[in-house]
Amino acid sequence: MQEAYRNLVDYCRNRGLQYIYFTTADLGRETGSDDQQEVQFLIKNNPELTPVFTAGIGTVYKIAPAPGTPAATASNRATP
Repeated sequence: MQEAYRNLVDYCRNRGLQYIYFTTADLGRETGSDDQQEVQFLIKNNPELTPVFTAGIGTVYKIAPAPGTPAATASNRATP
C-alpha cells in the first residue's frame, strides 16, 4: 500500500491530473494503523504536493509539474 502512495505523483502525471483529493478516511478499510500513518506522512511530506484547500478530514493537493515540462519551467520563473 505504501509503495502506491510513494509513486502517487508519477501516477497522477501520467494521467494528466493536476490535483488530487486525499482523505484520512480513504485508508481505513484497506490498511492497518501503521500503514495509515505512513501513507499520511508520505502525502503530507511530499514536496511535489502542495495543499491548496483543507476541510475536515480531506485536503486538495496541487501536483507539481514534471521537471523540464513547459508548465514546470513557467512556474519556476521569477515574477517581475
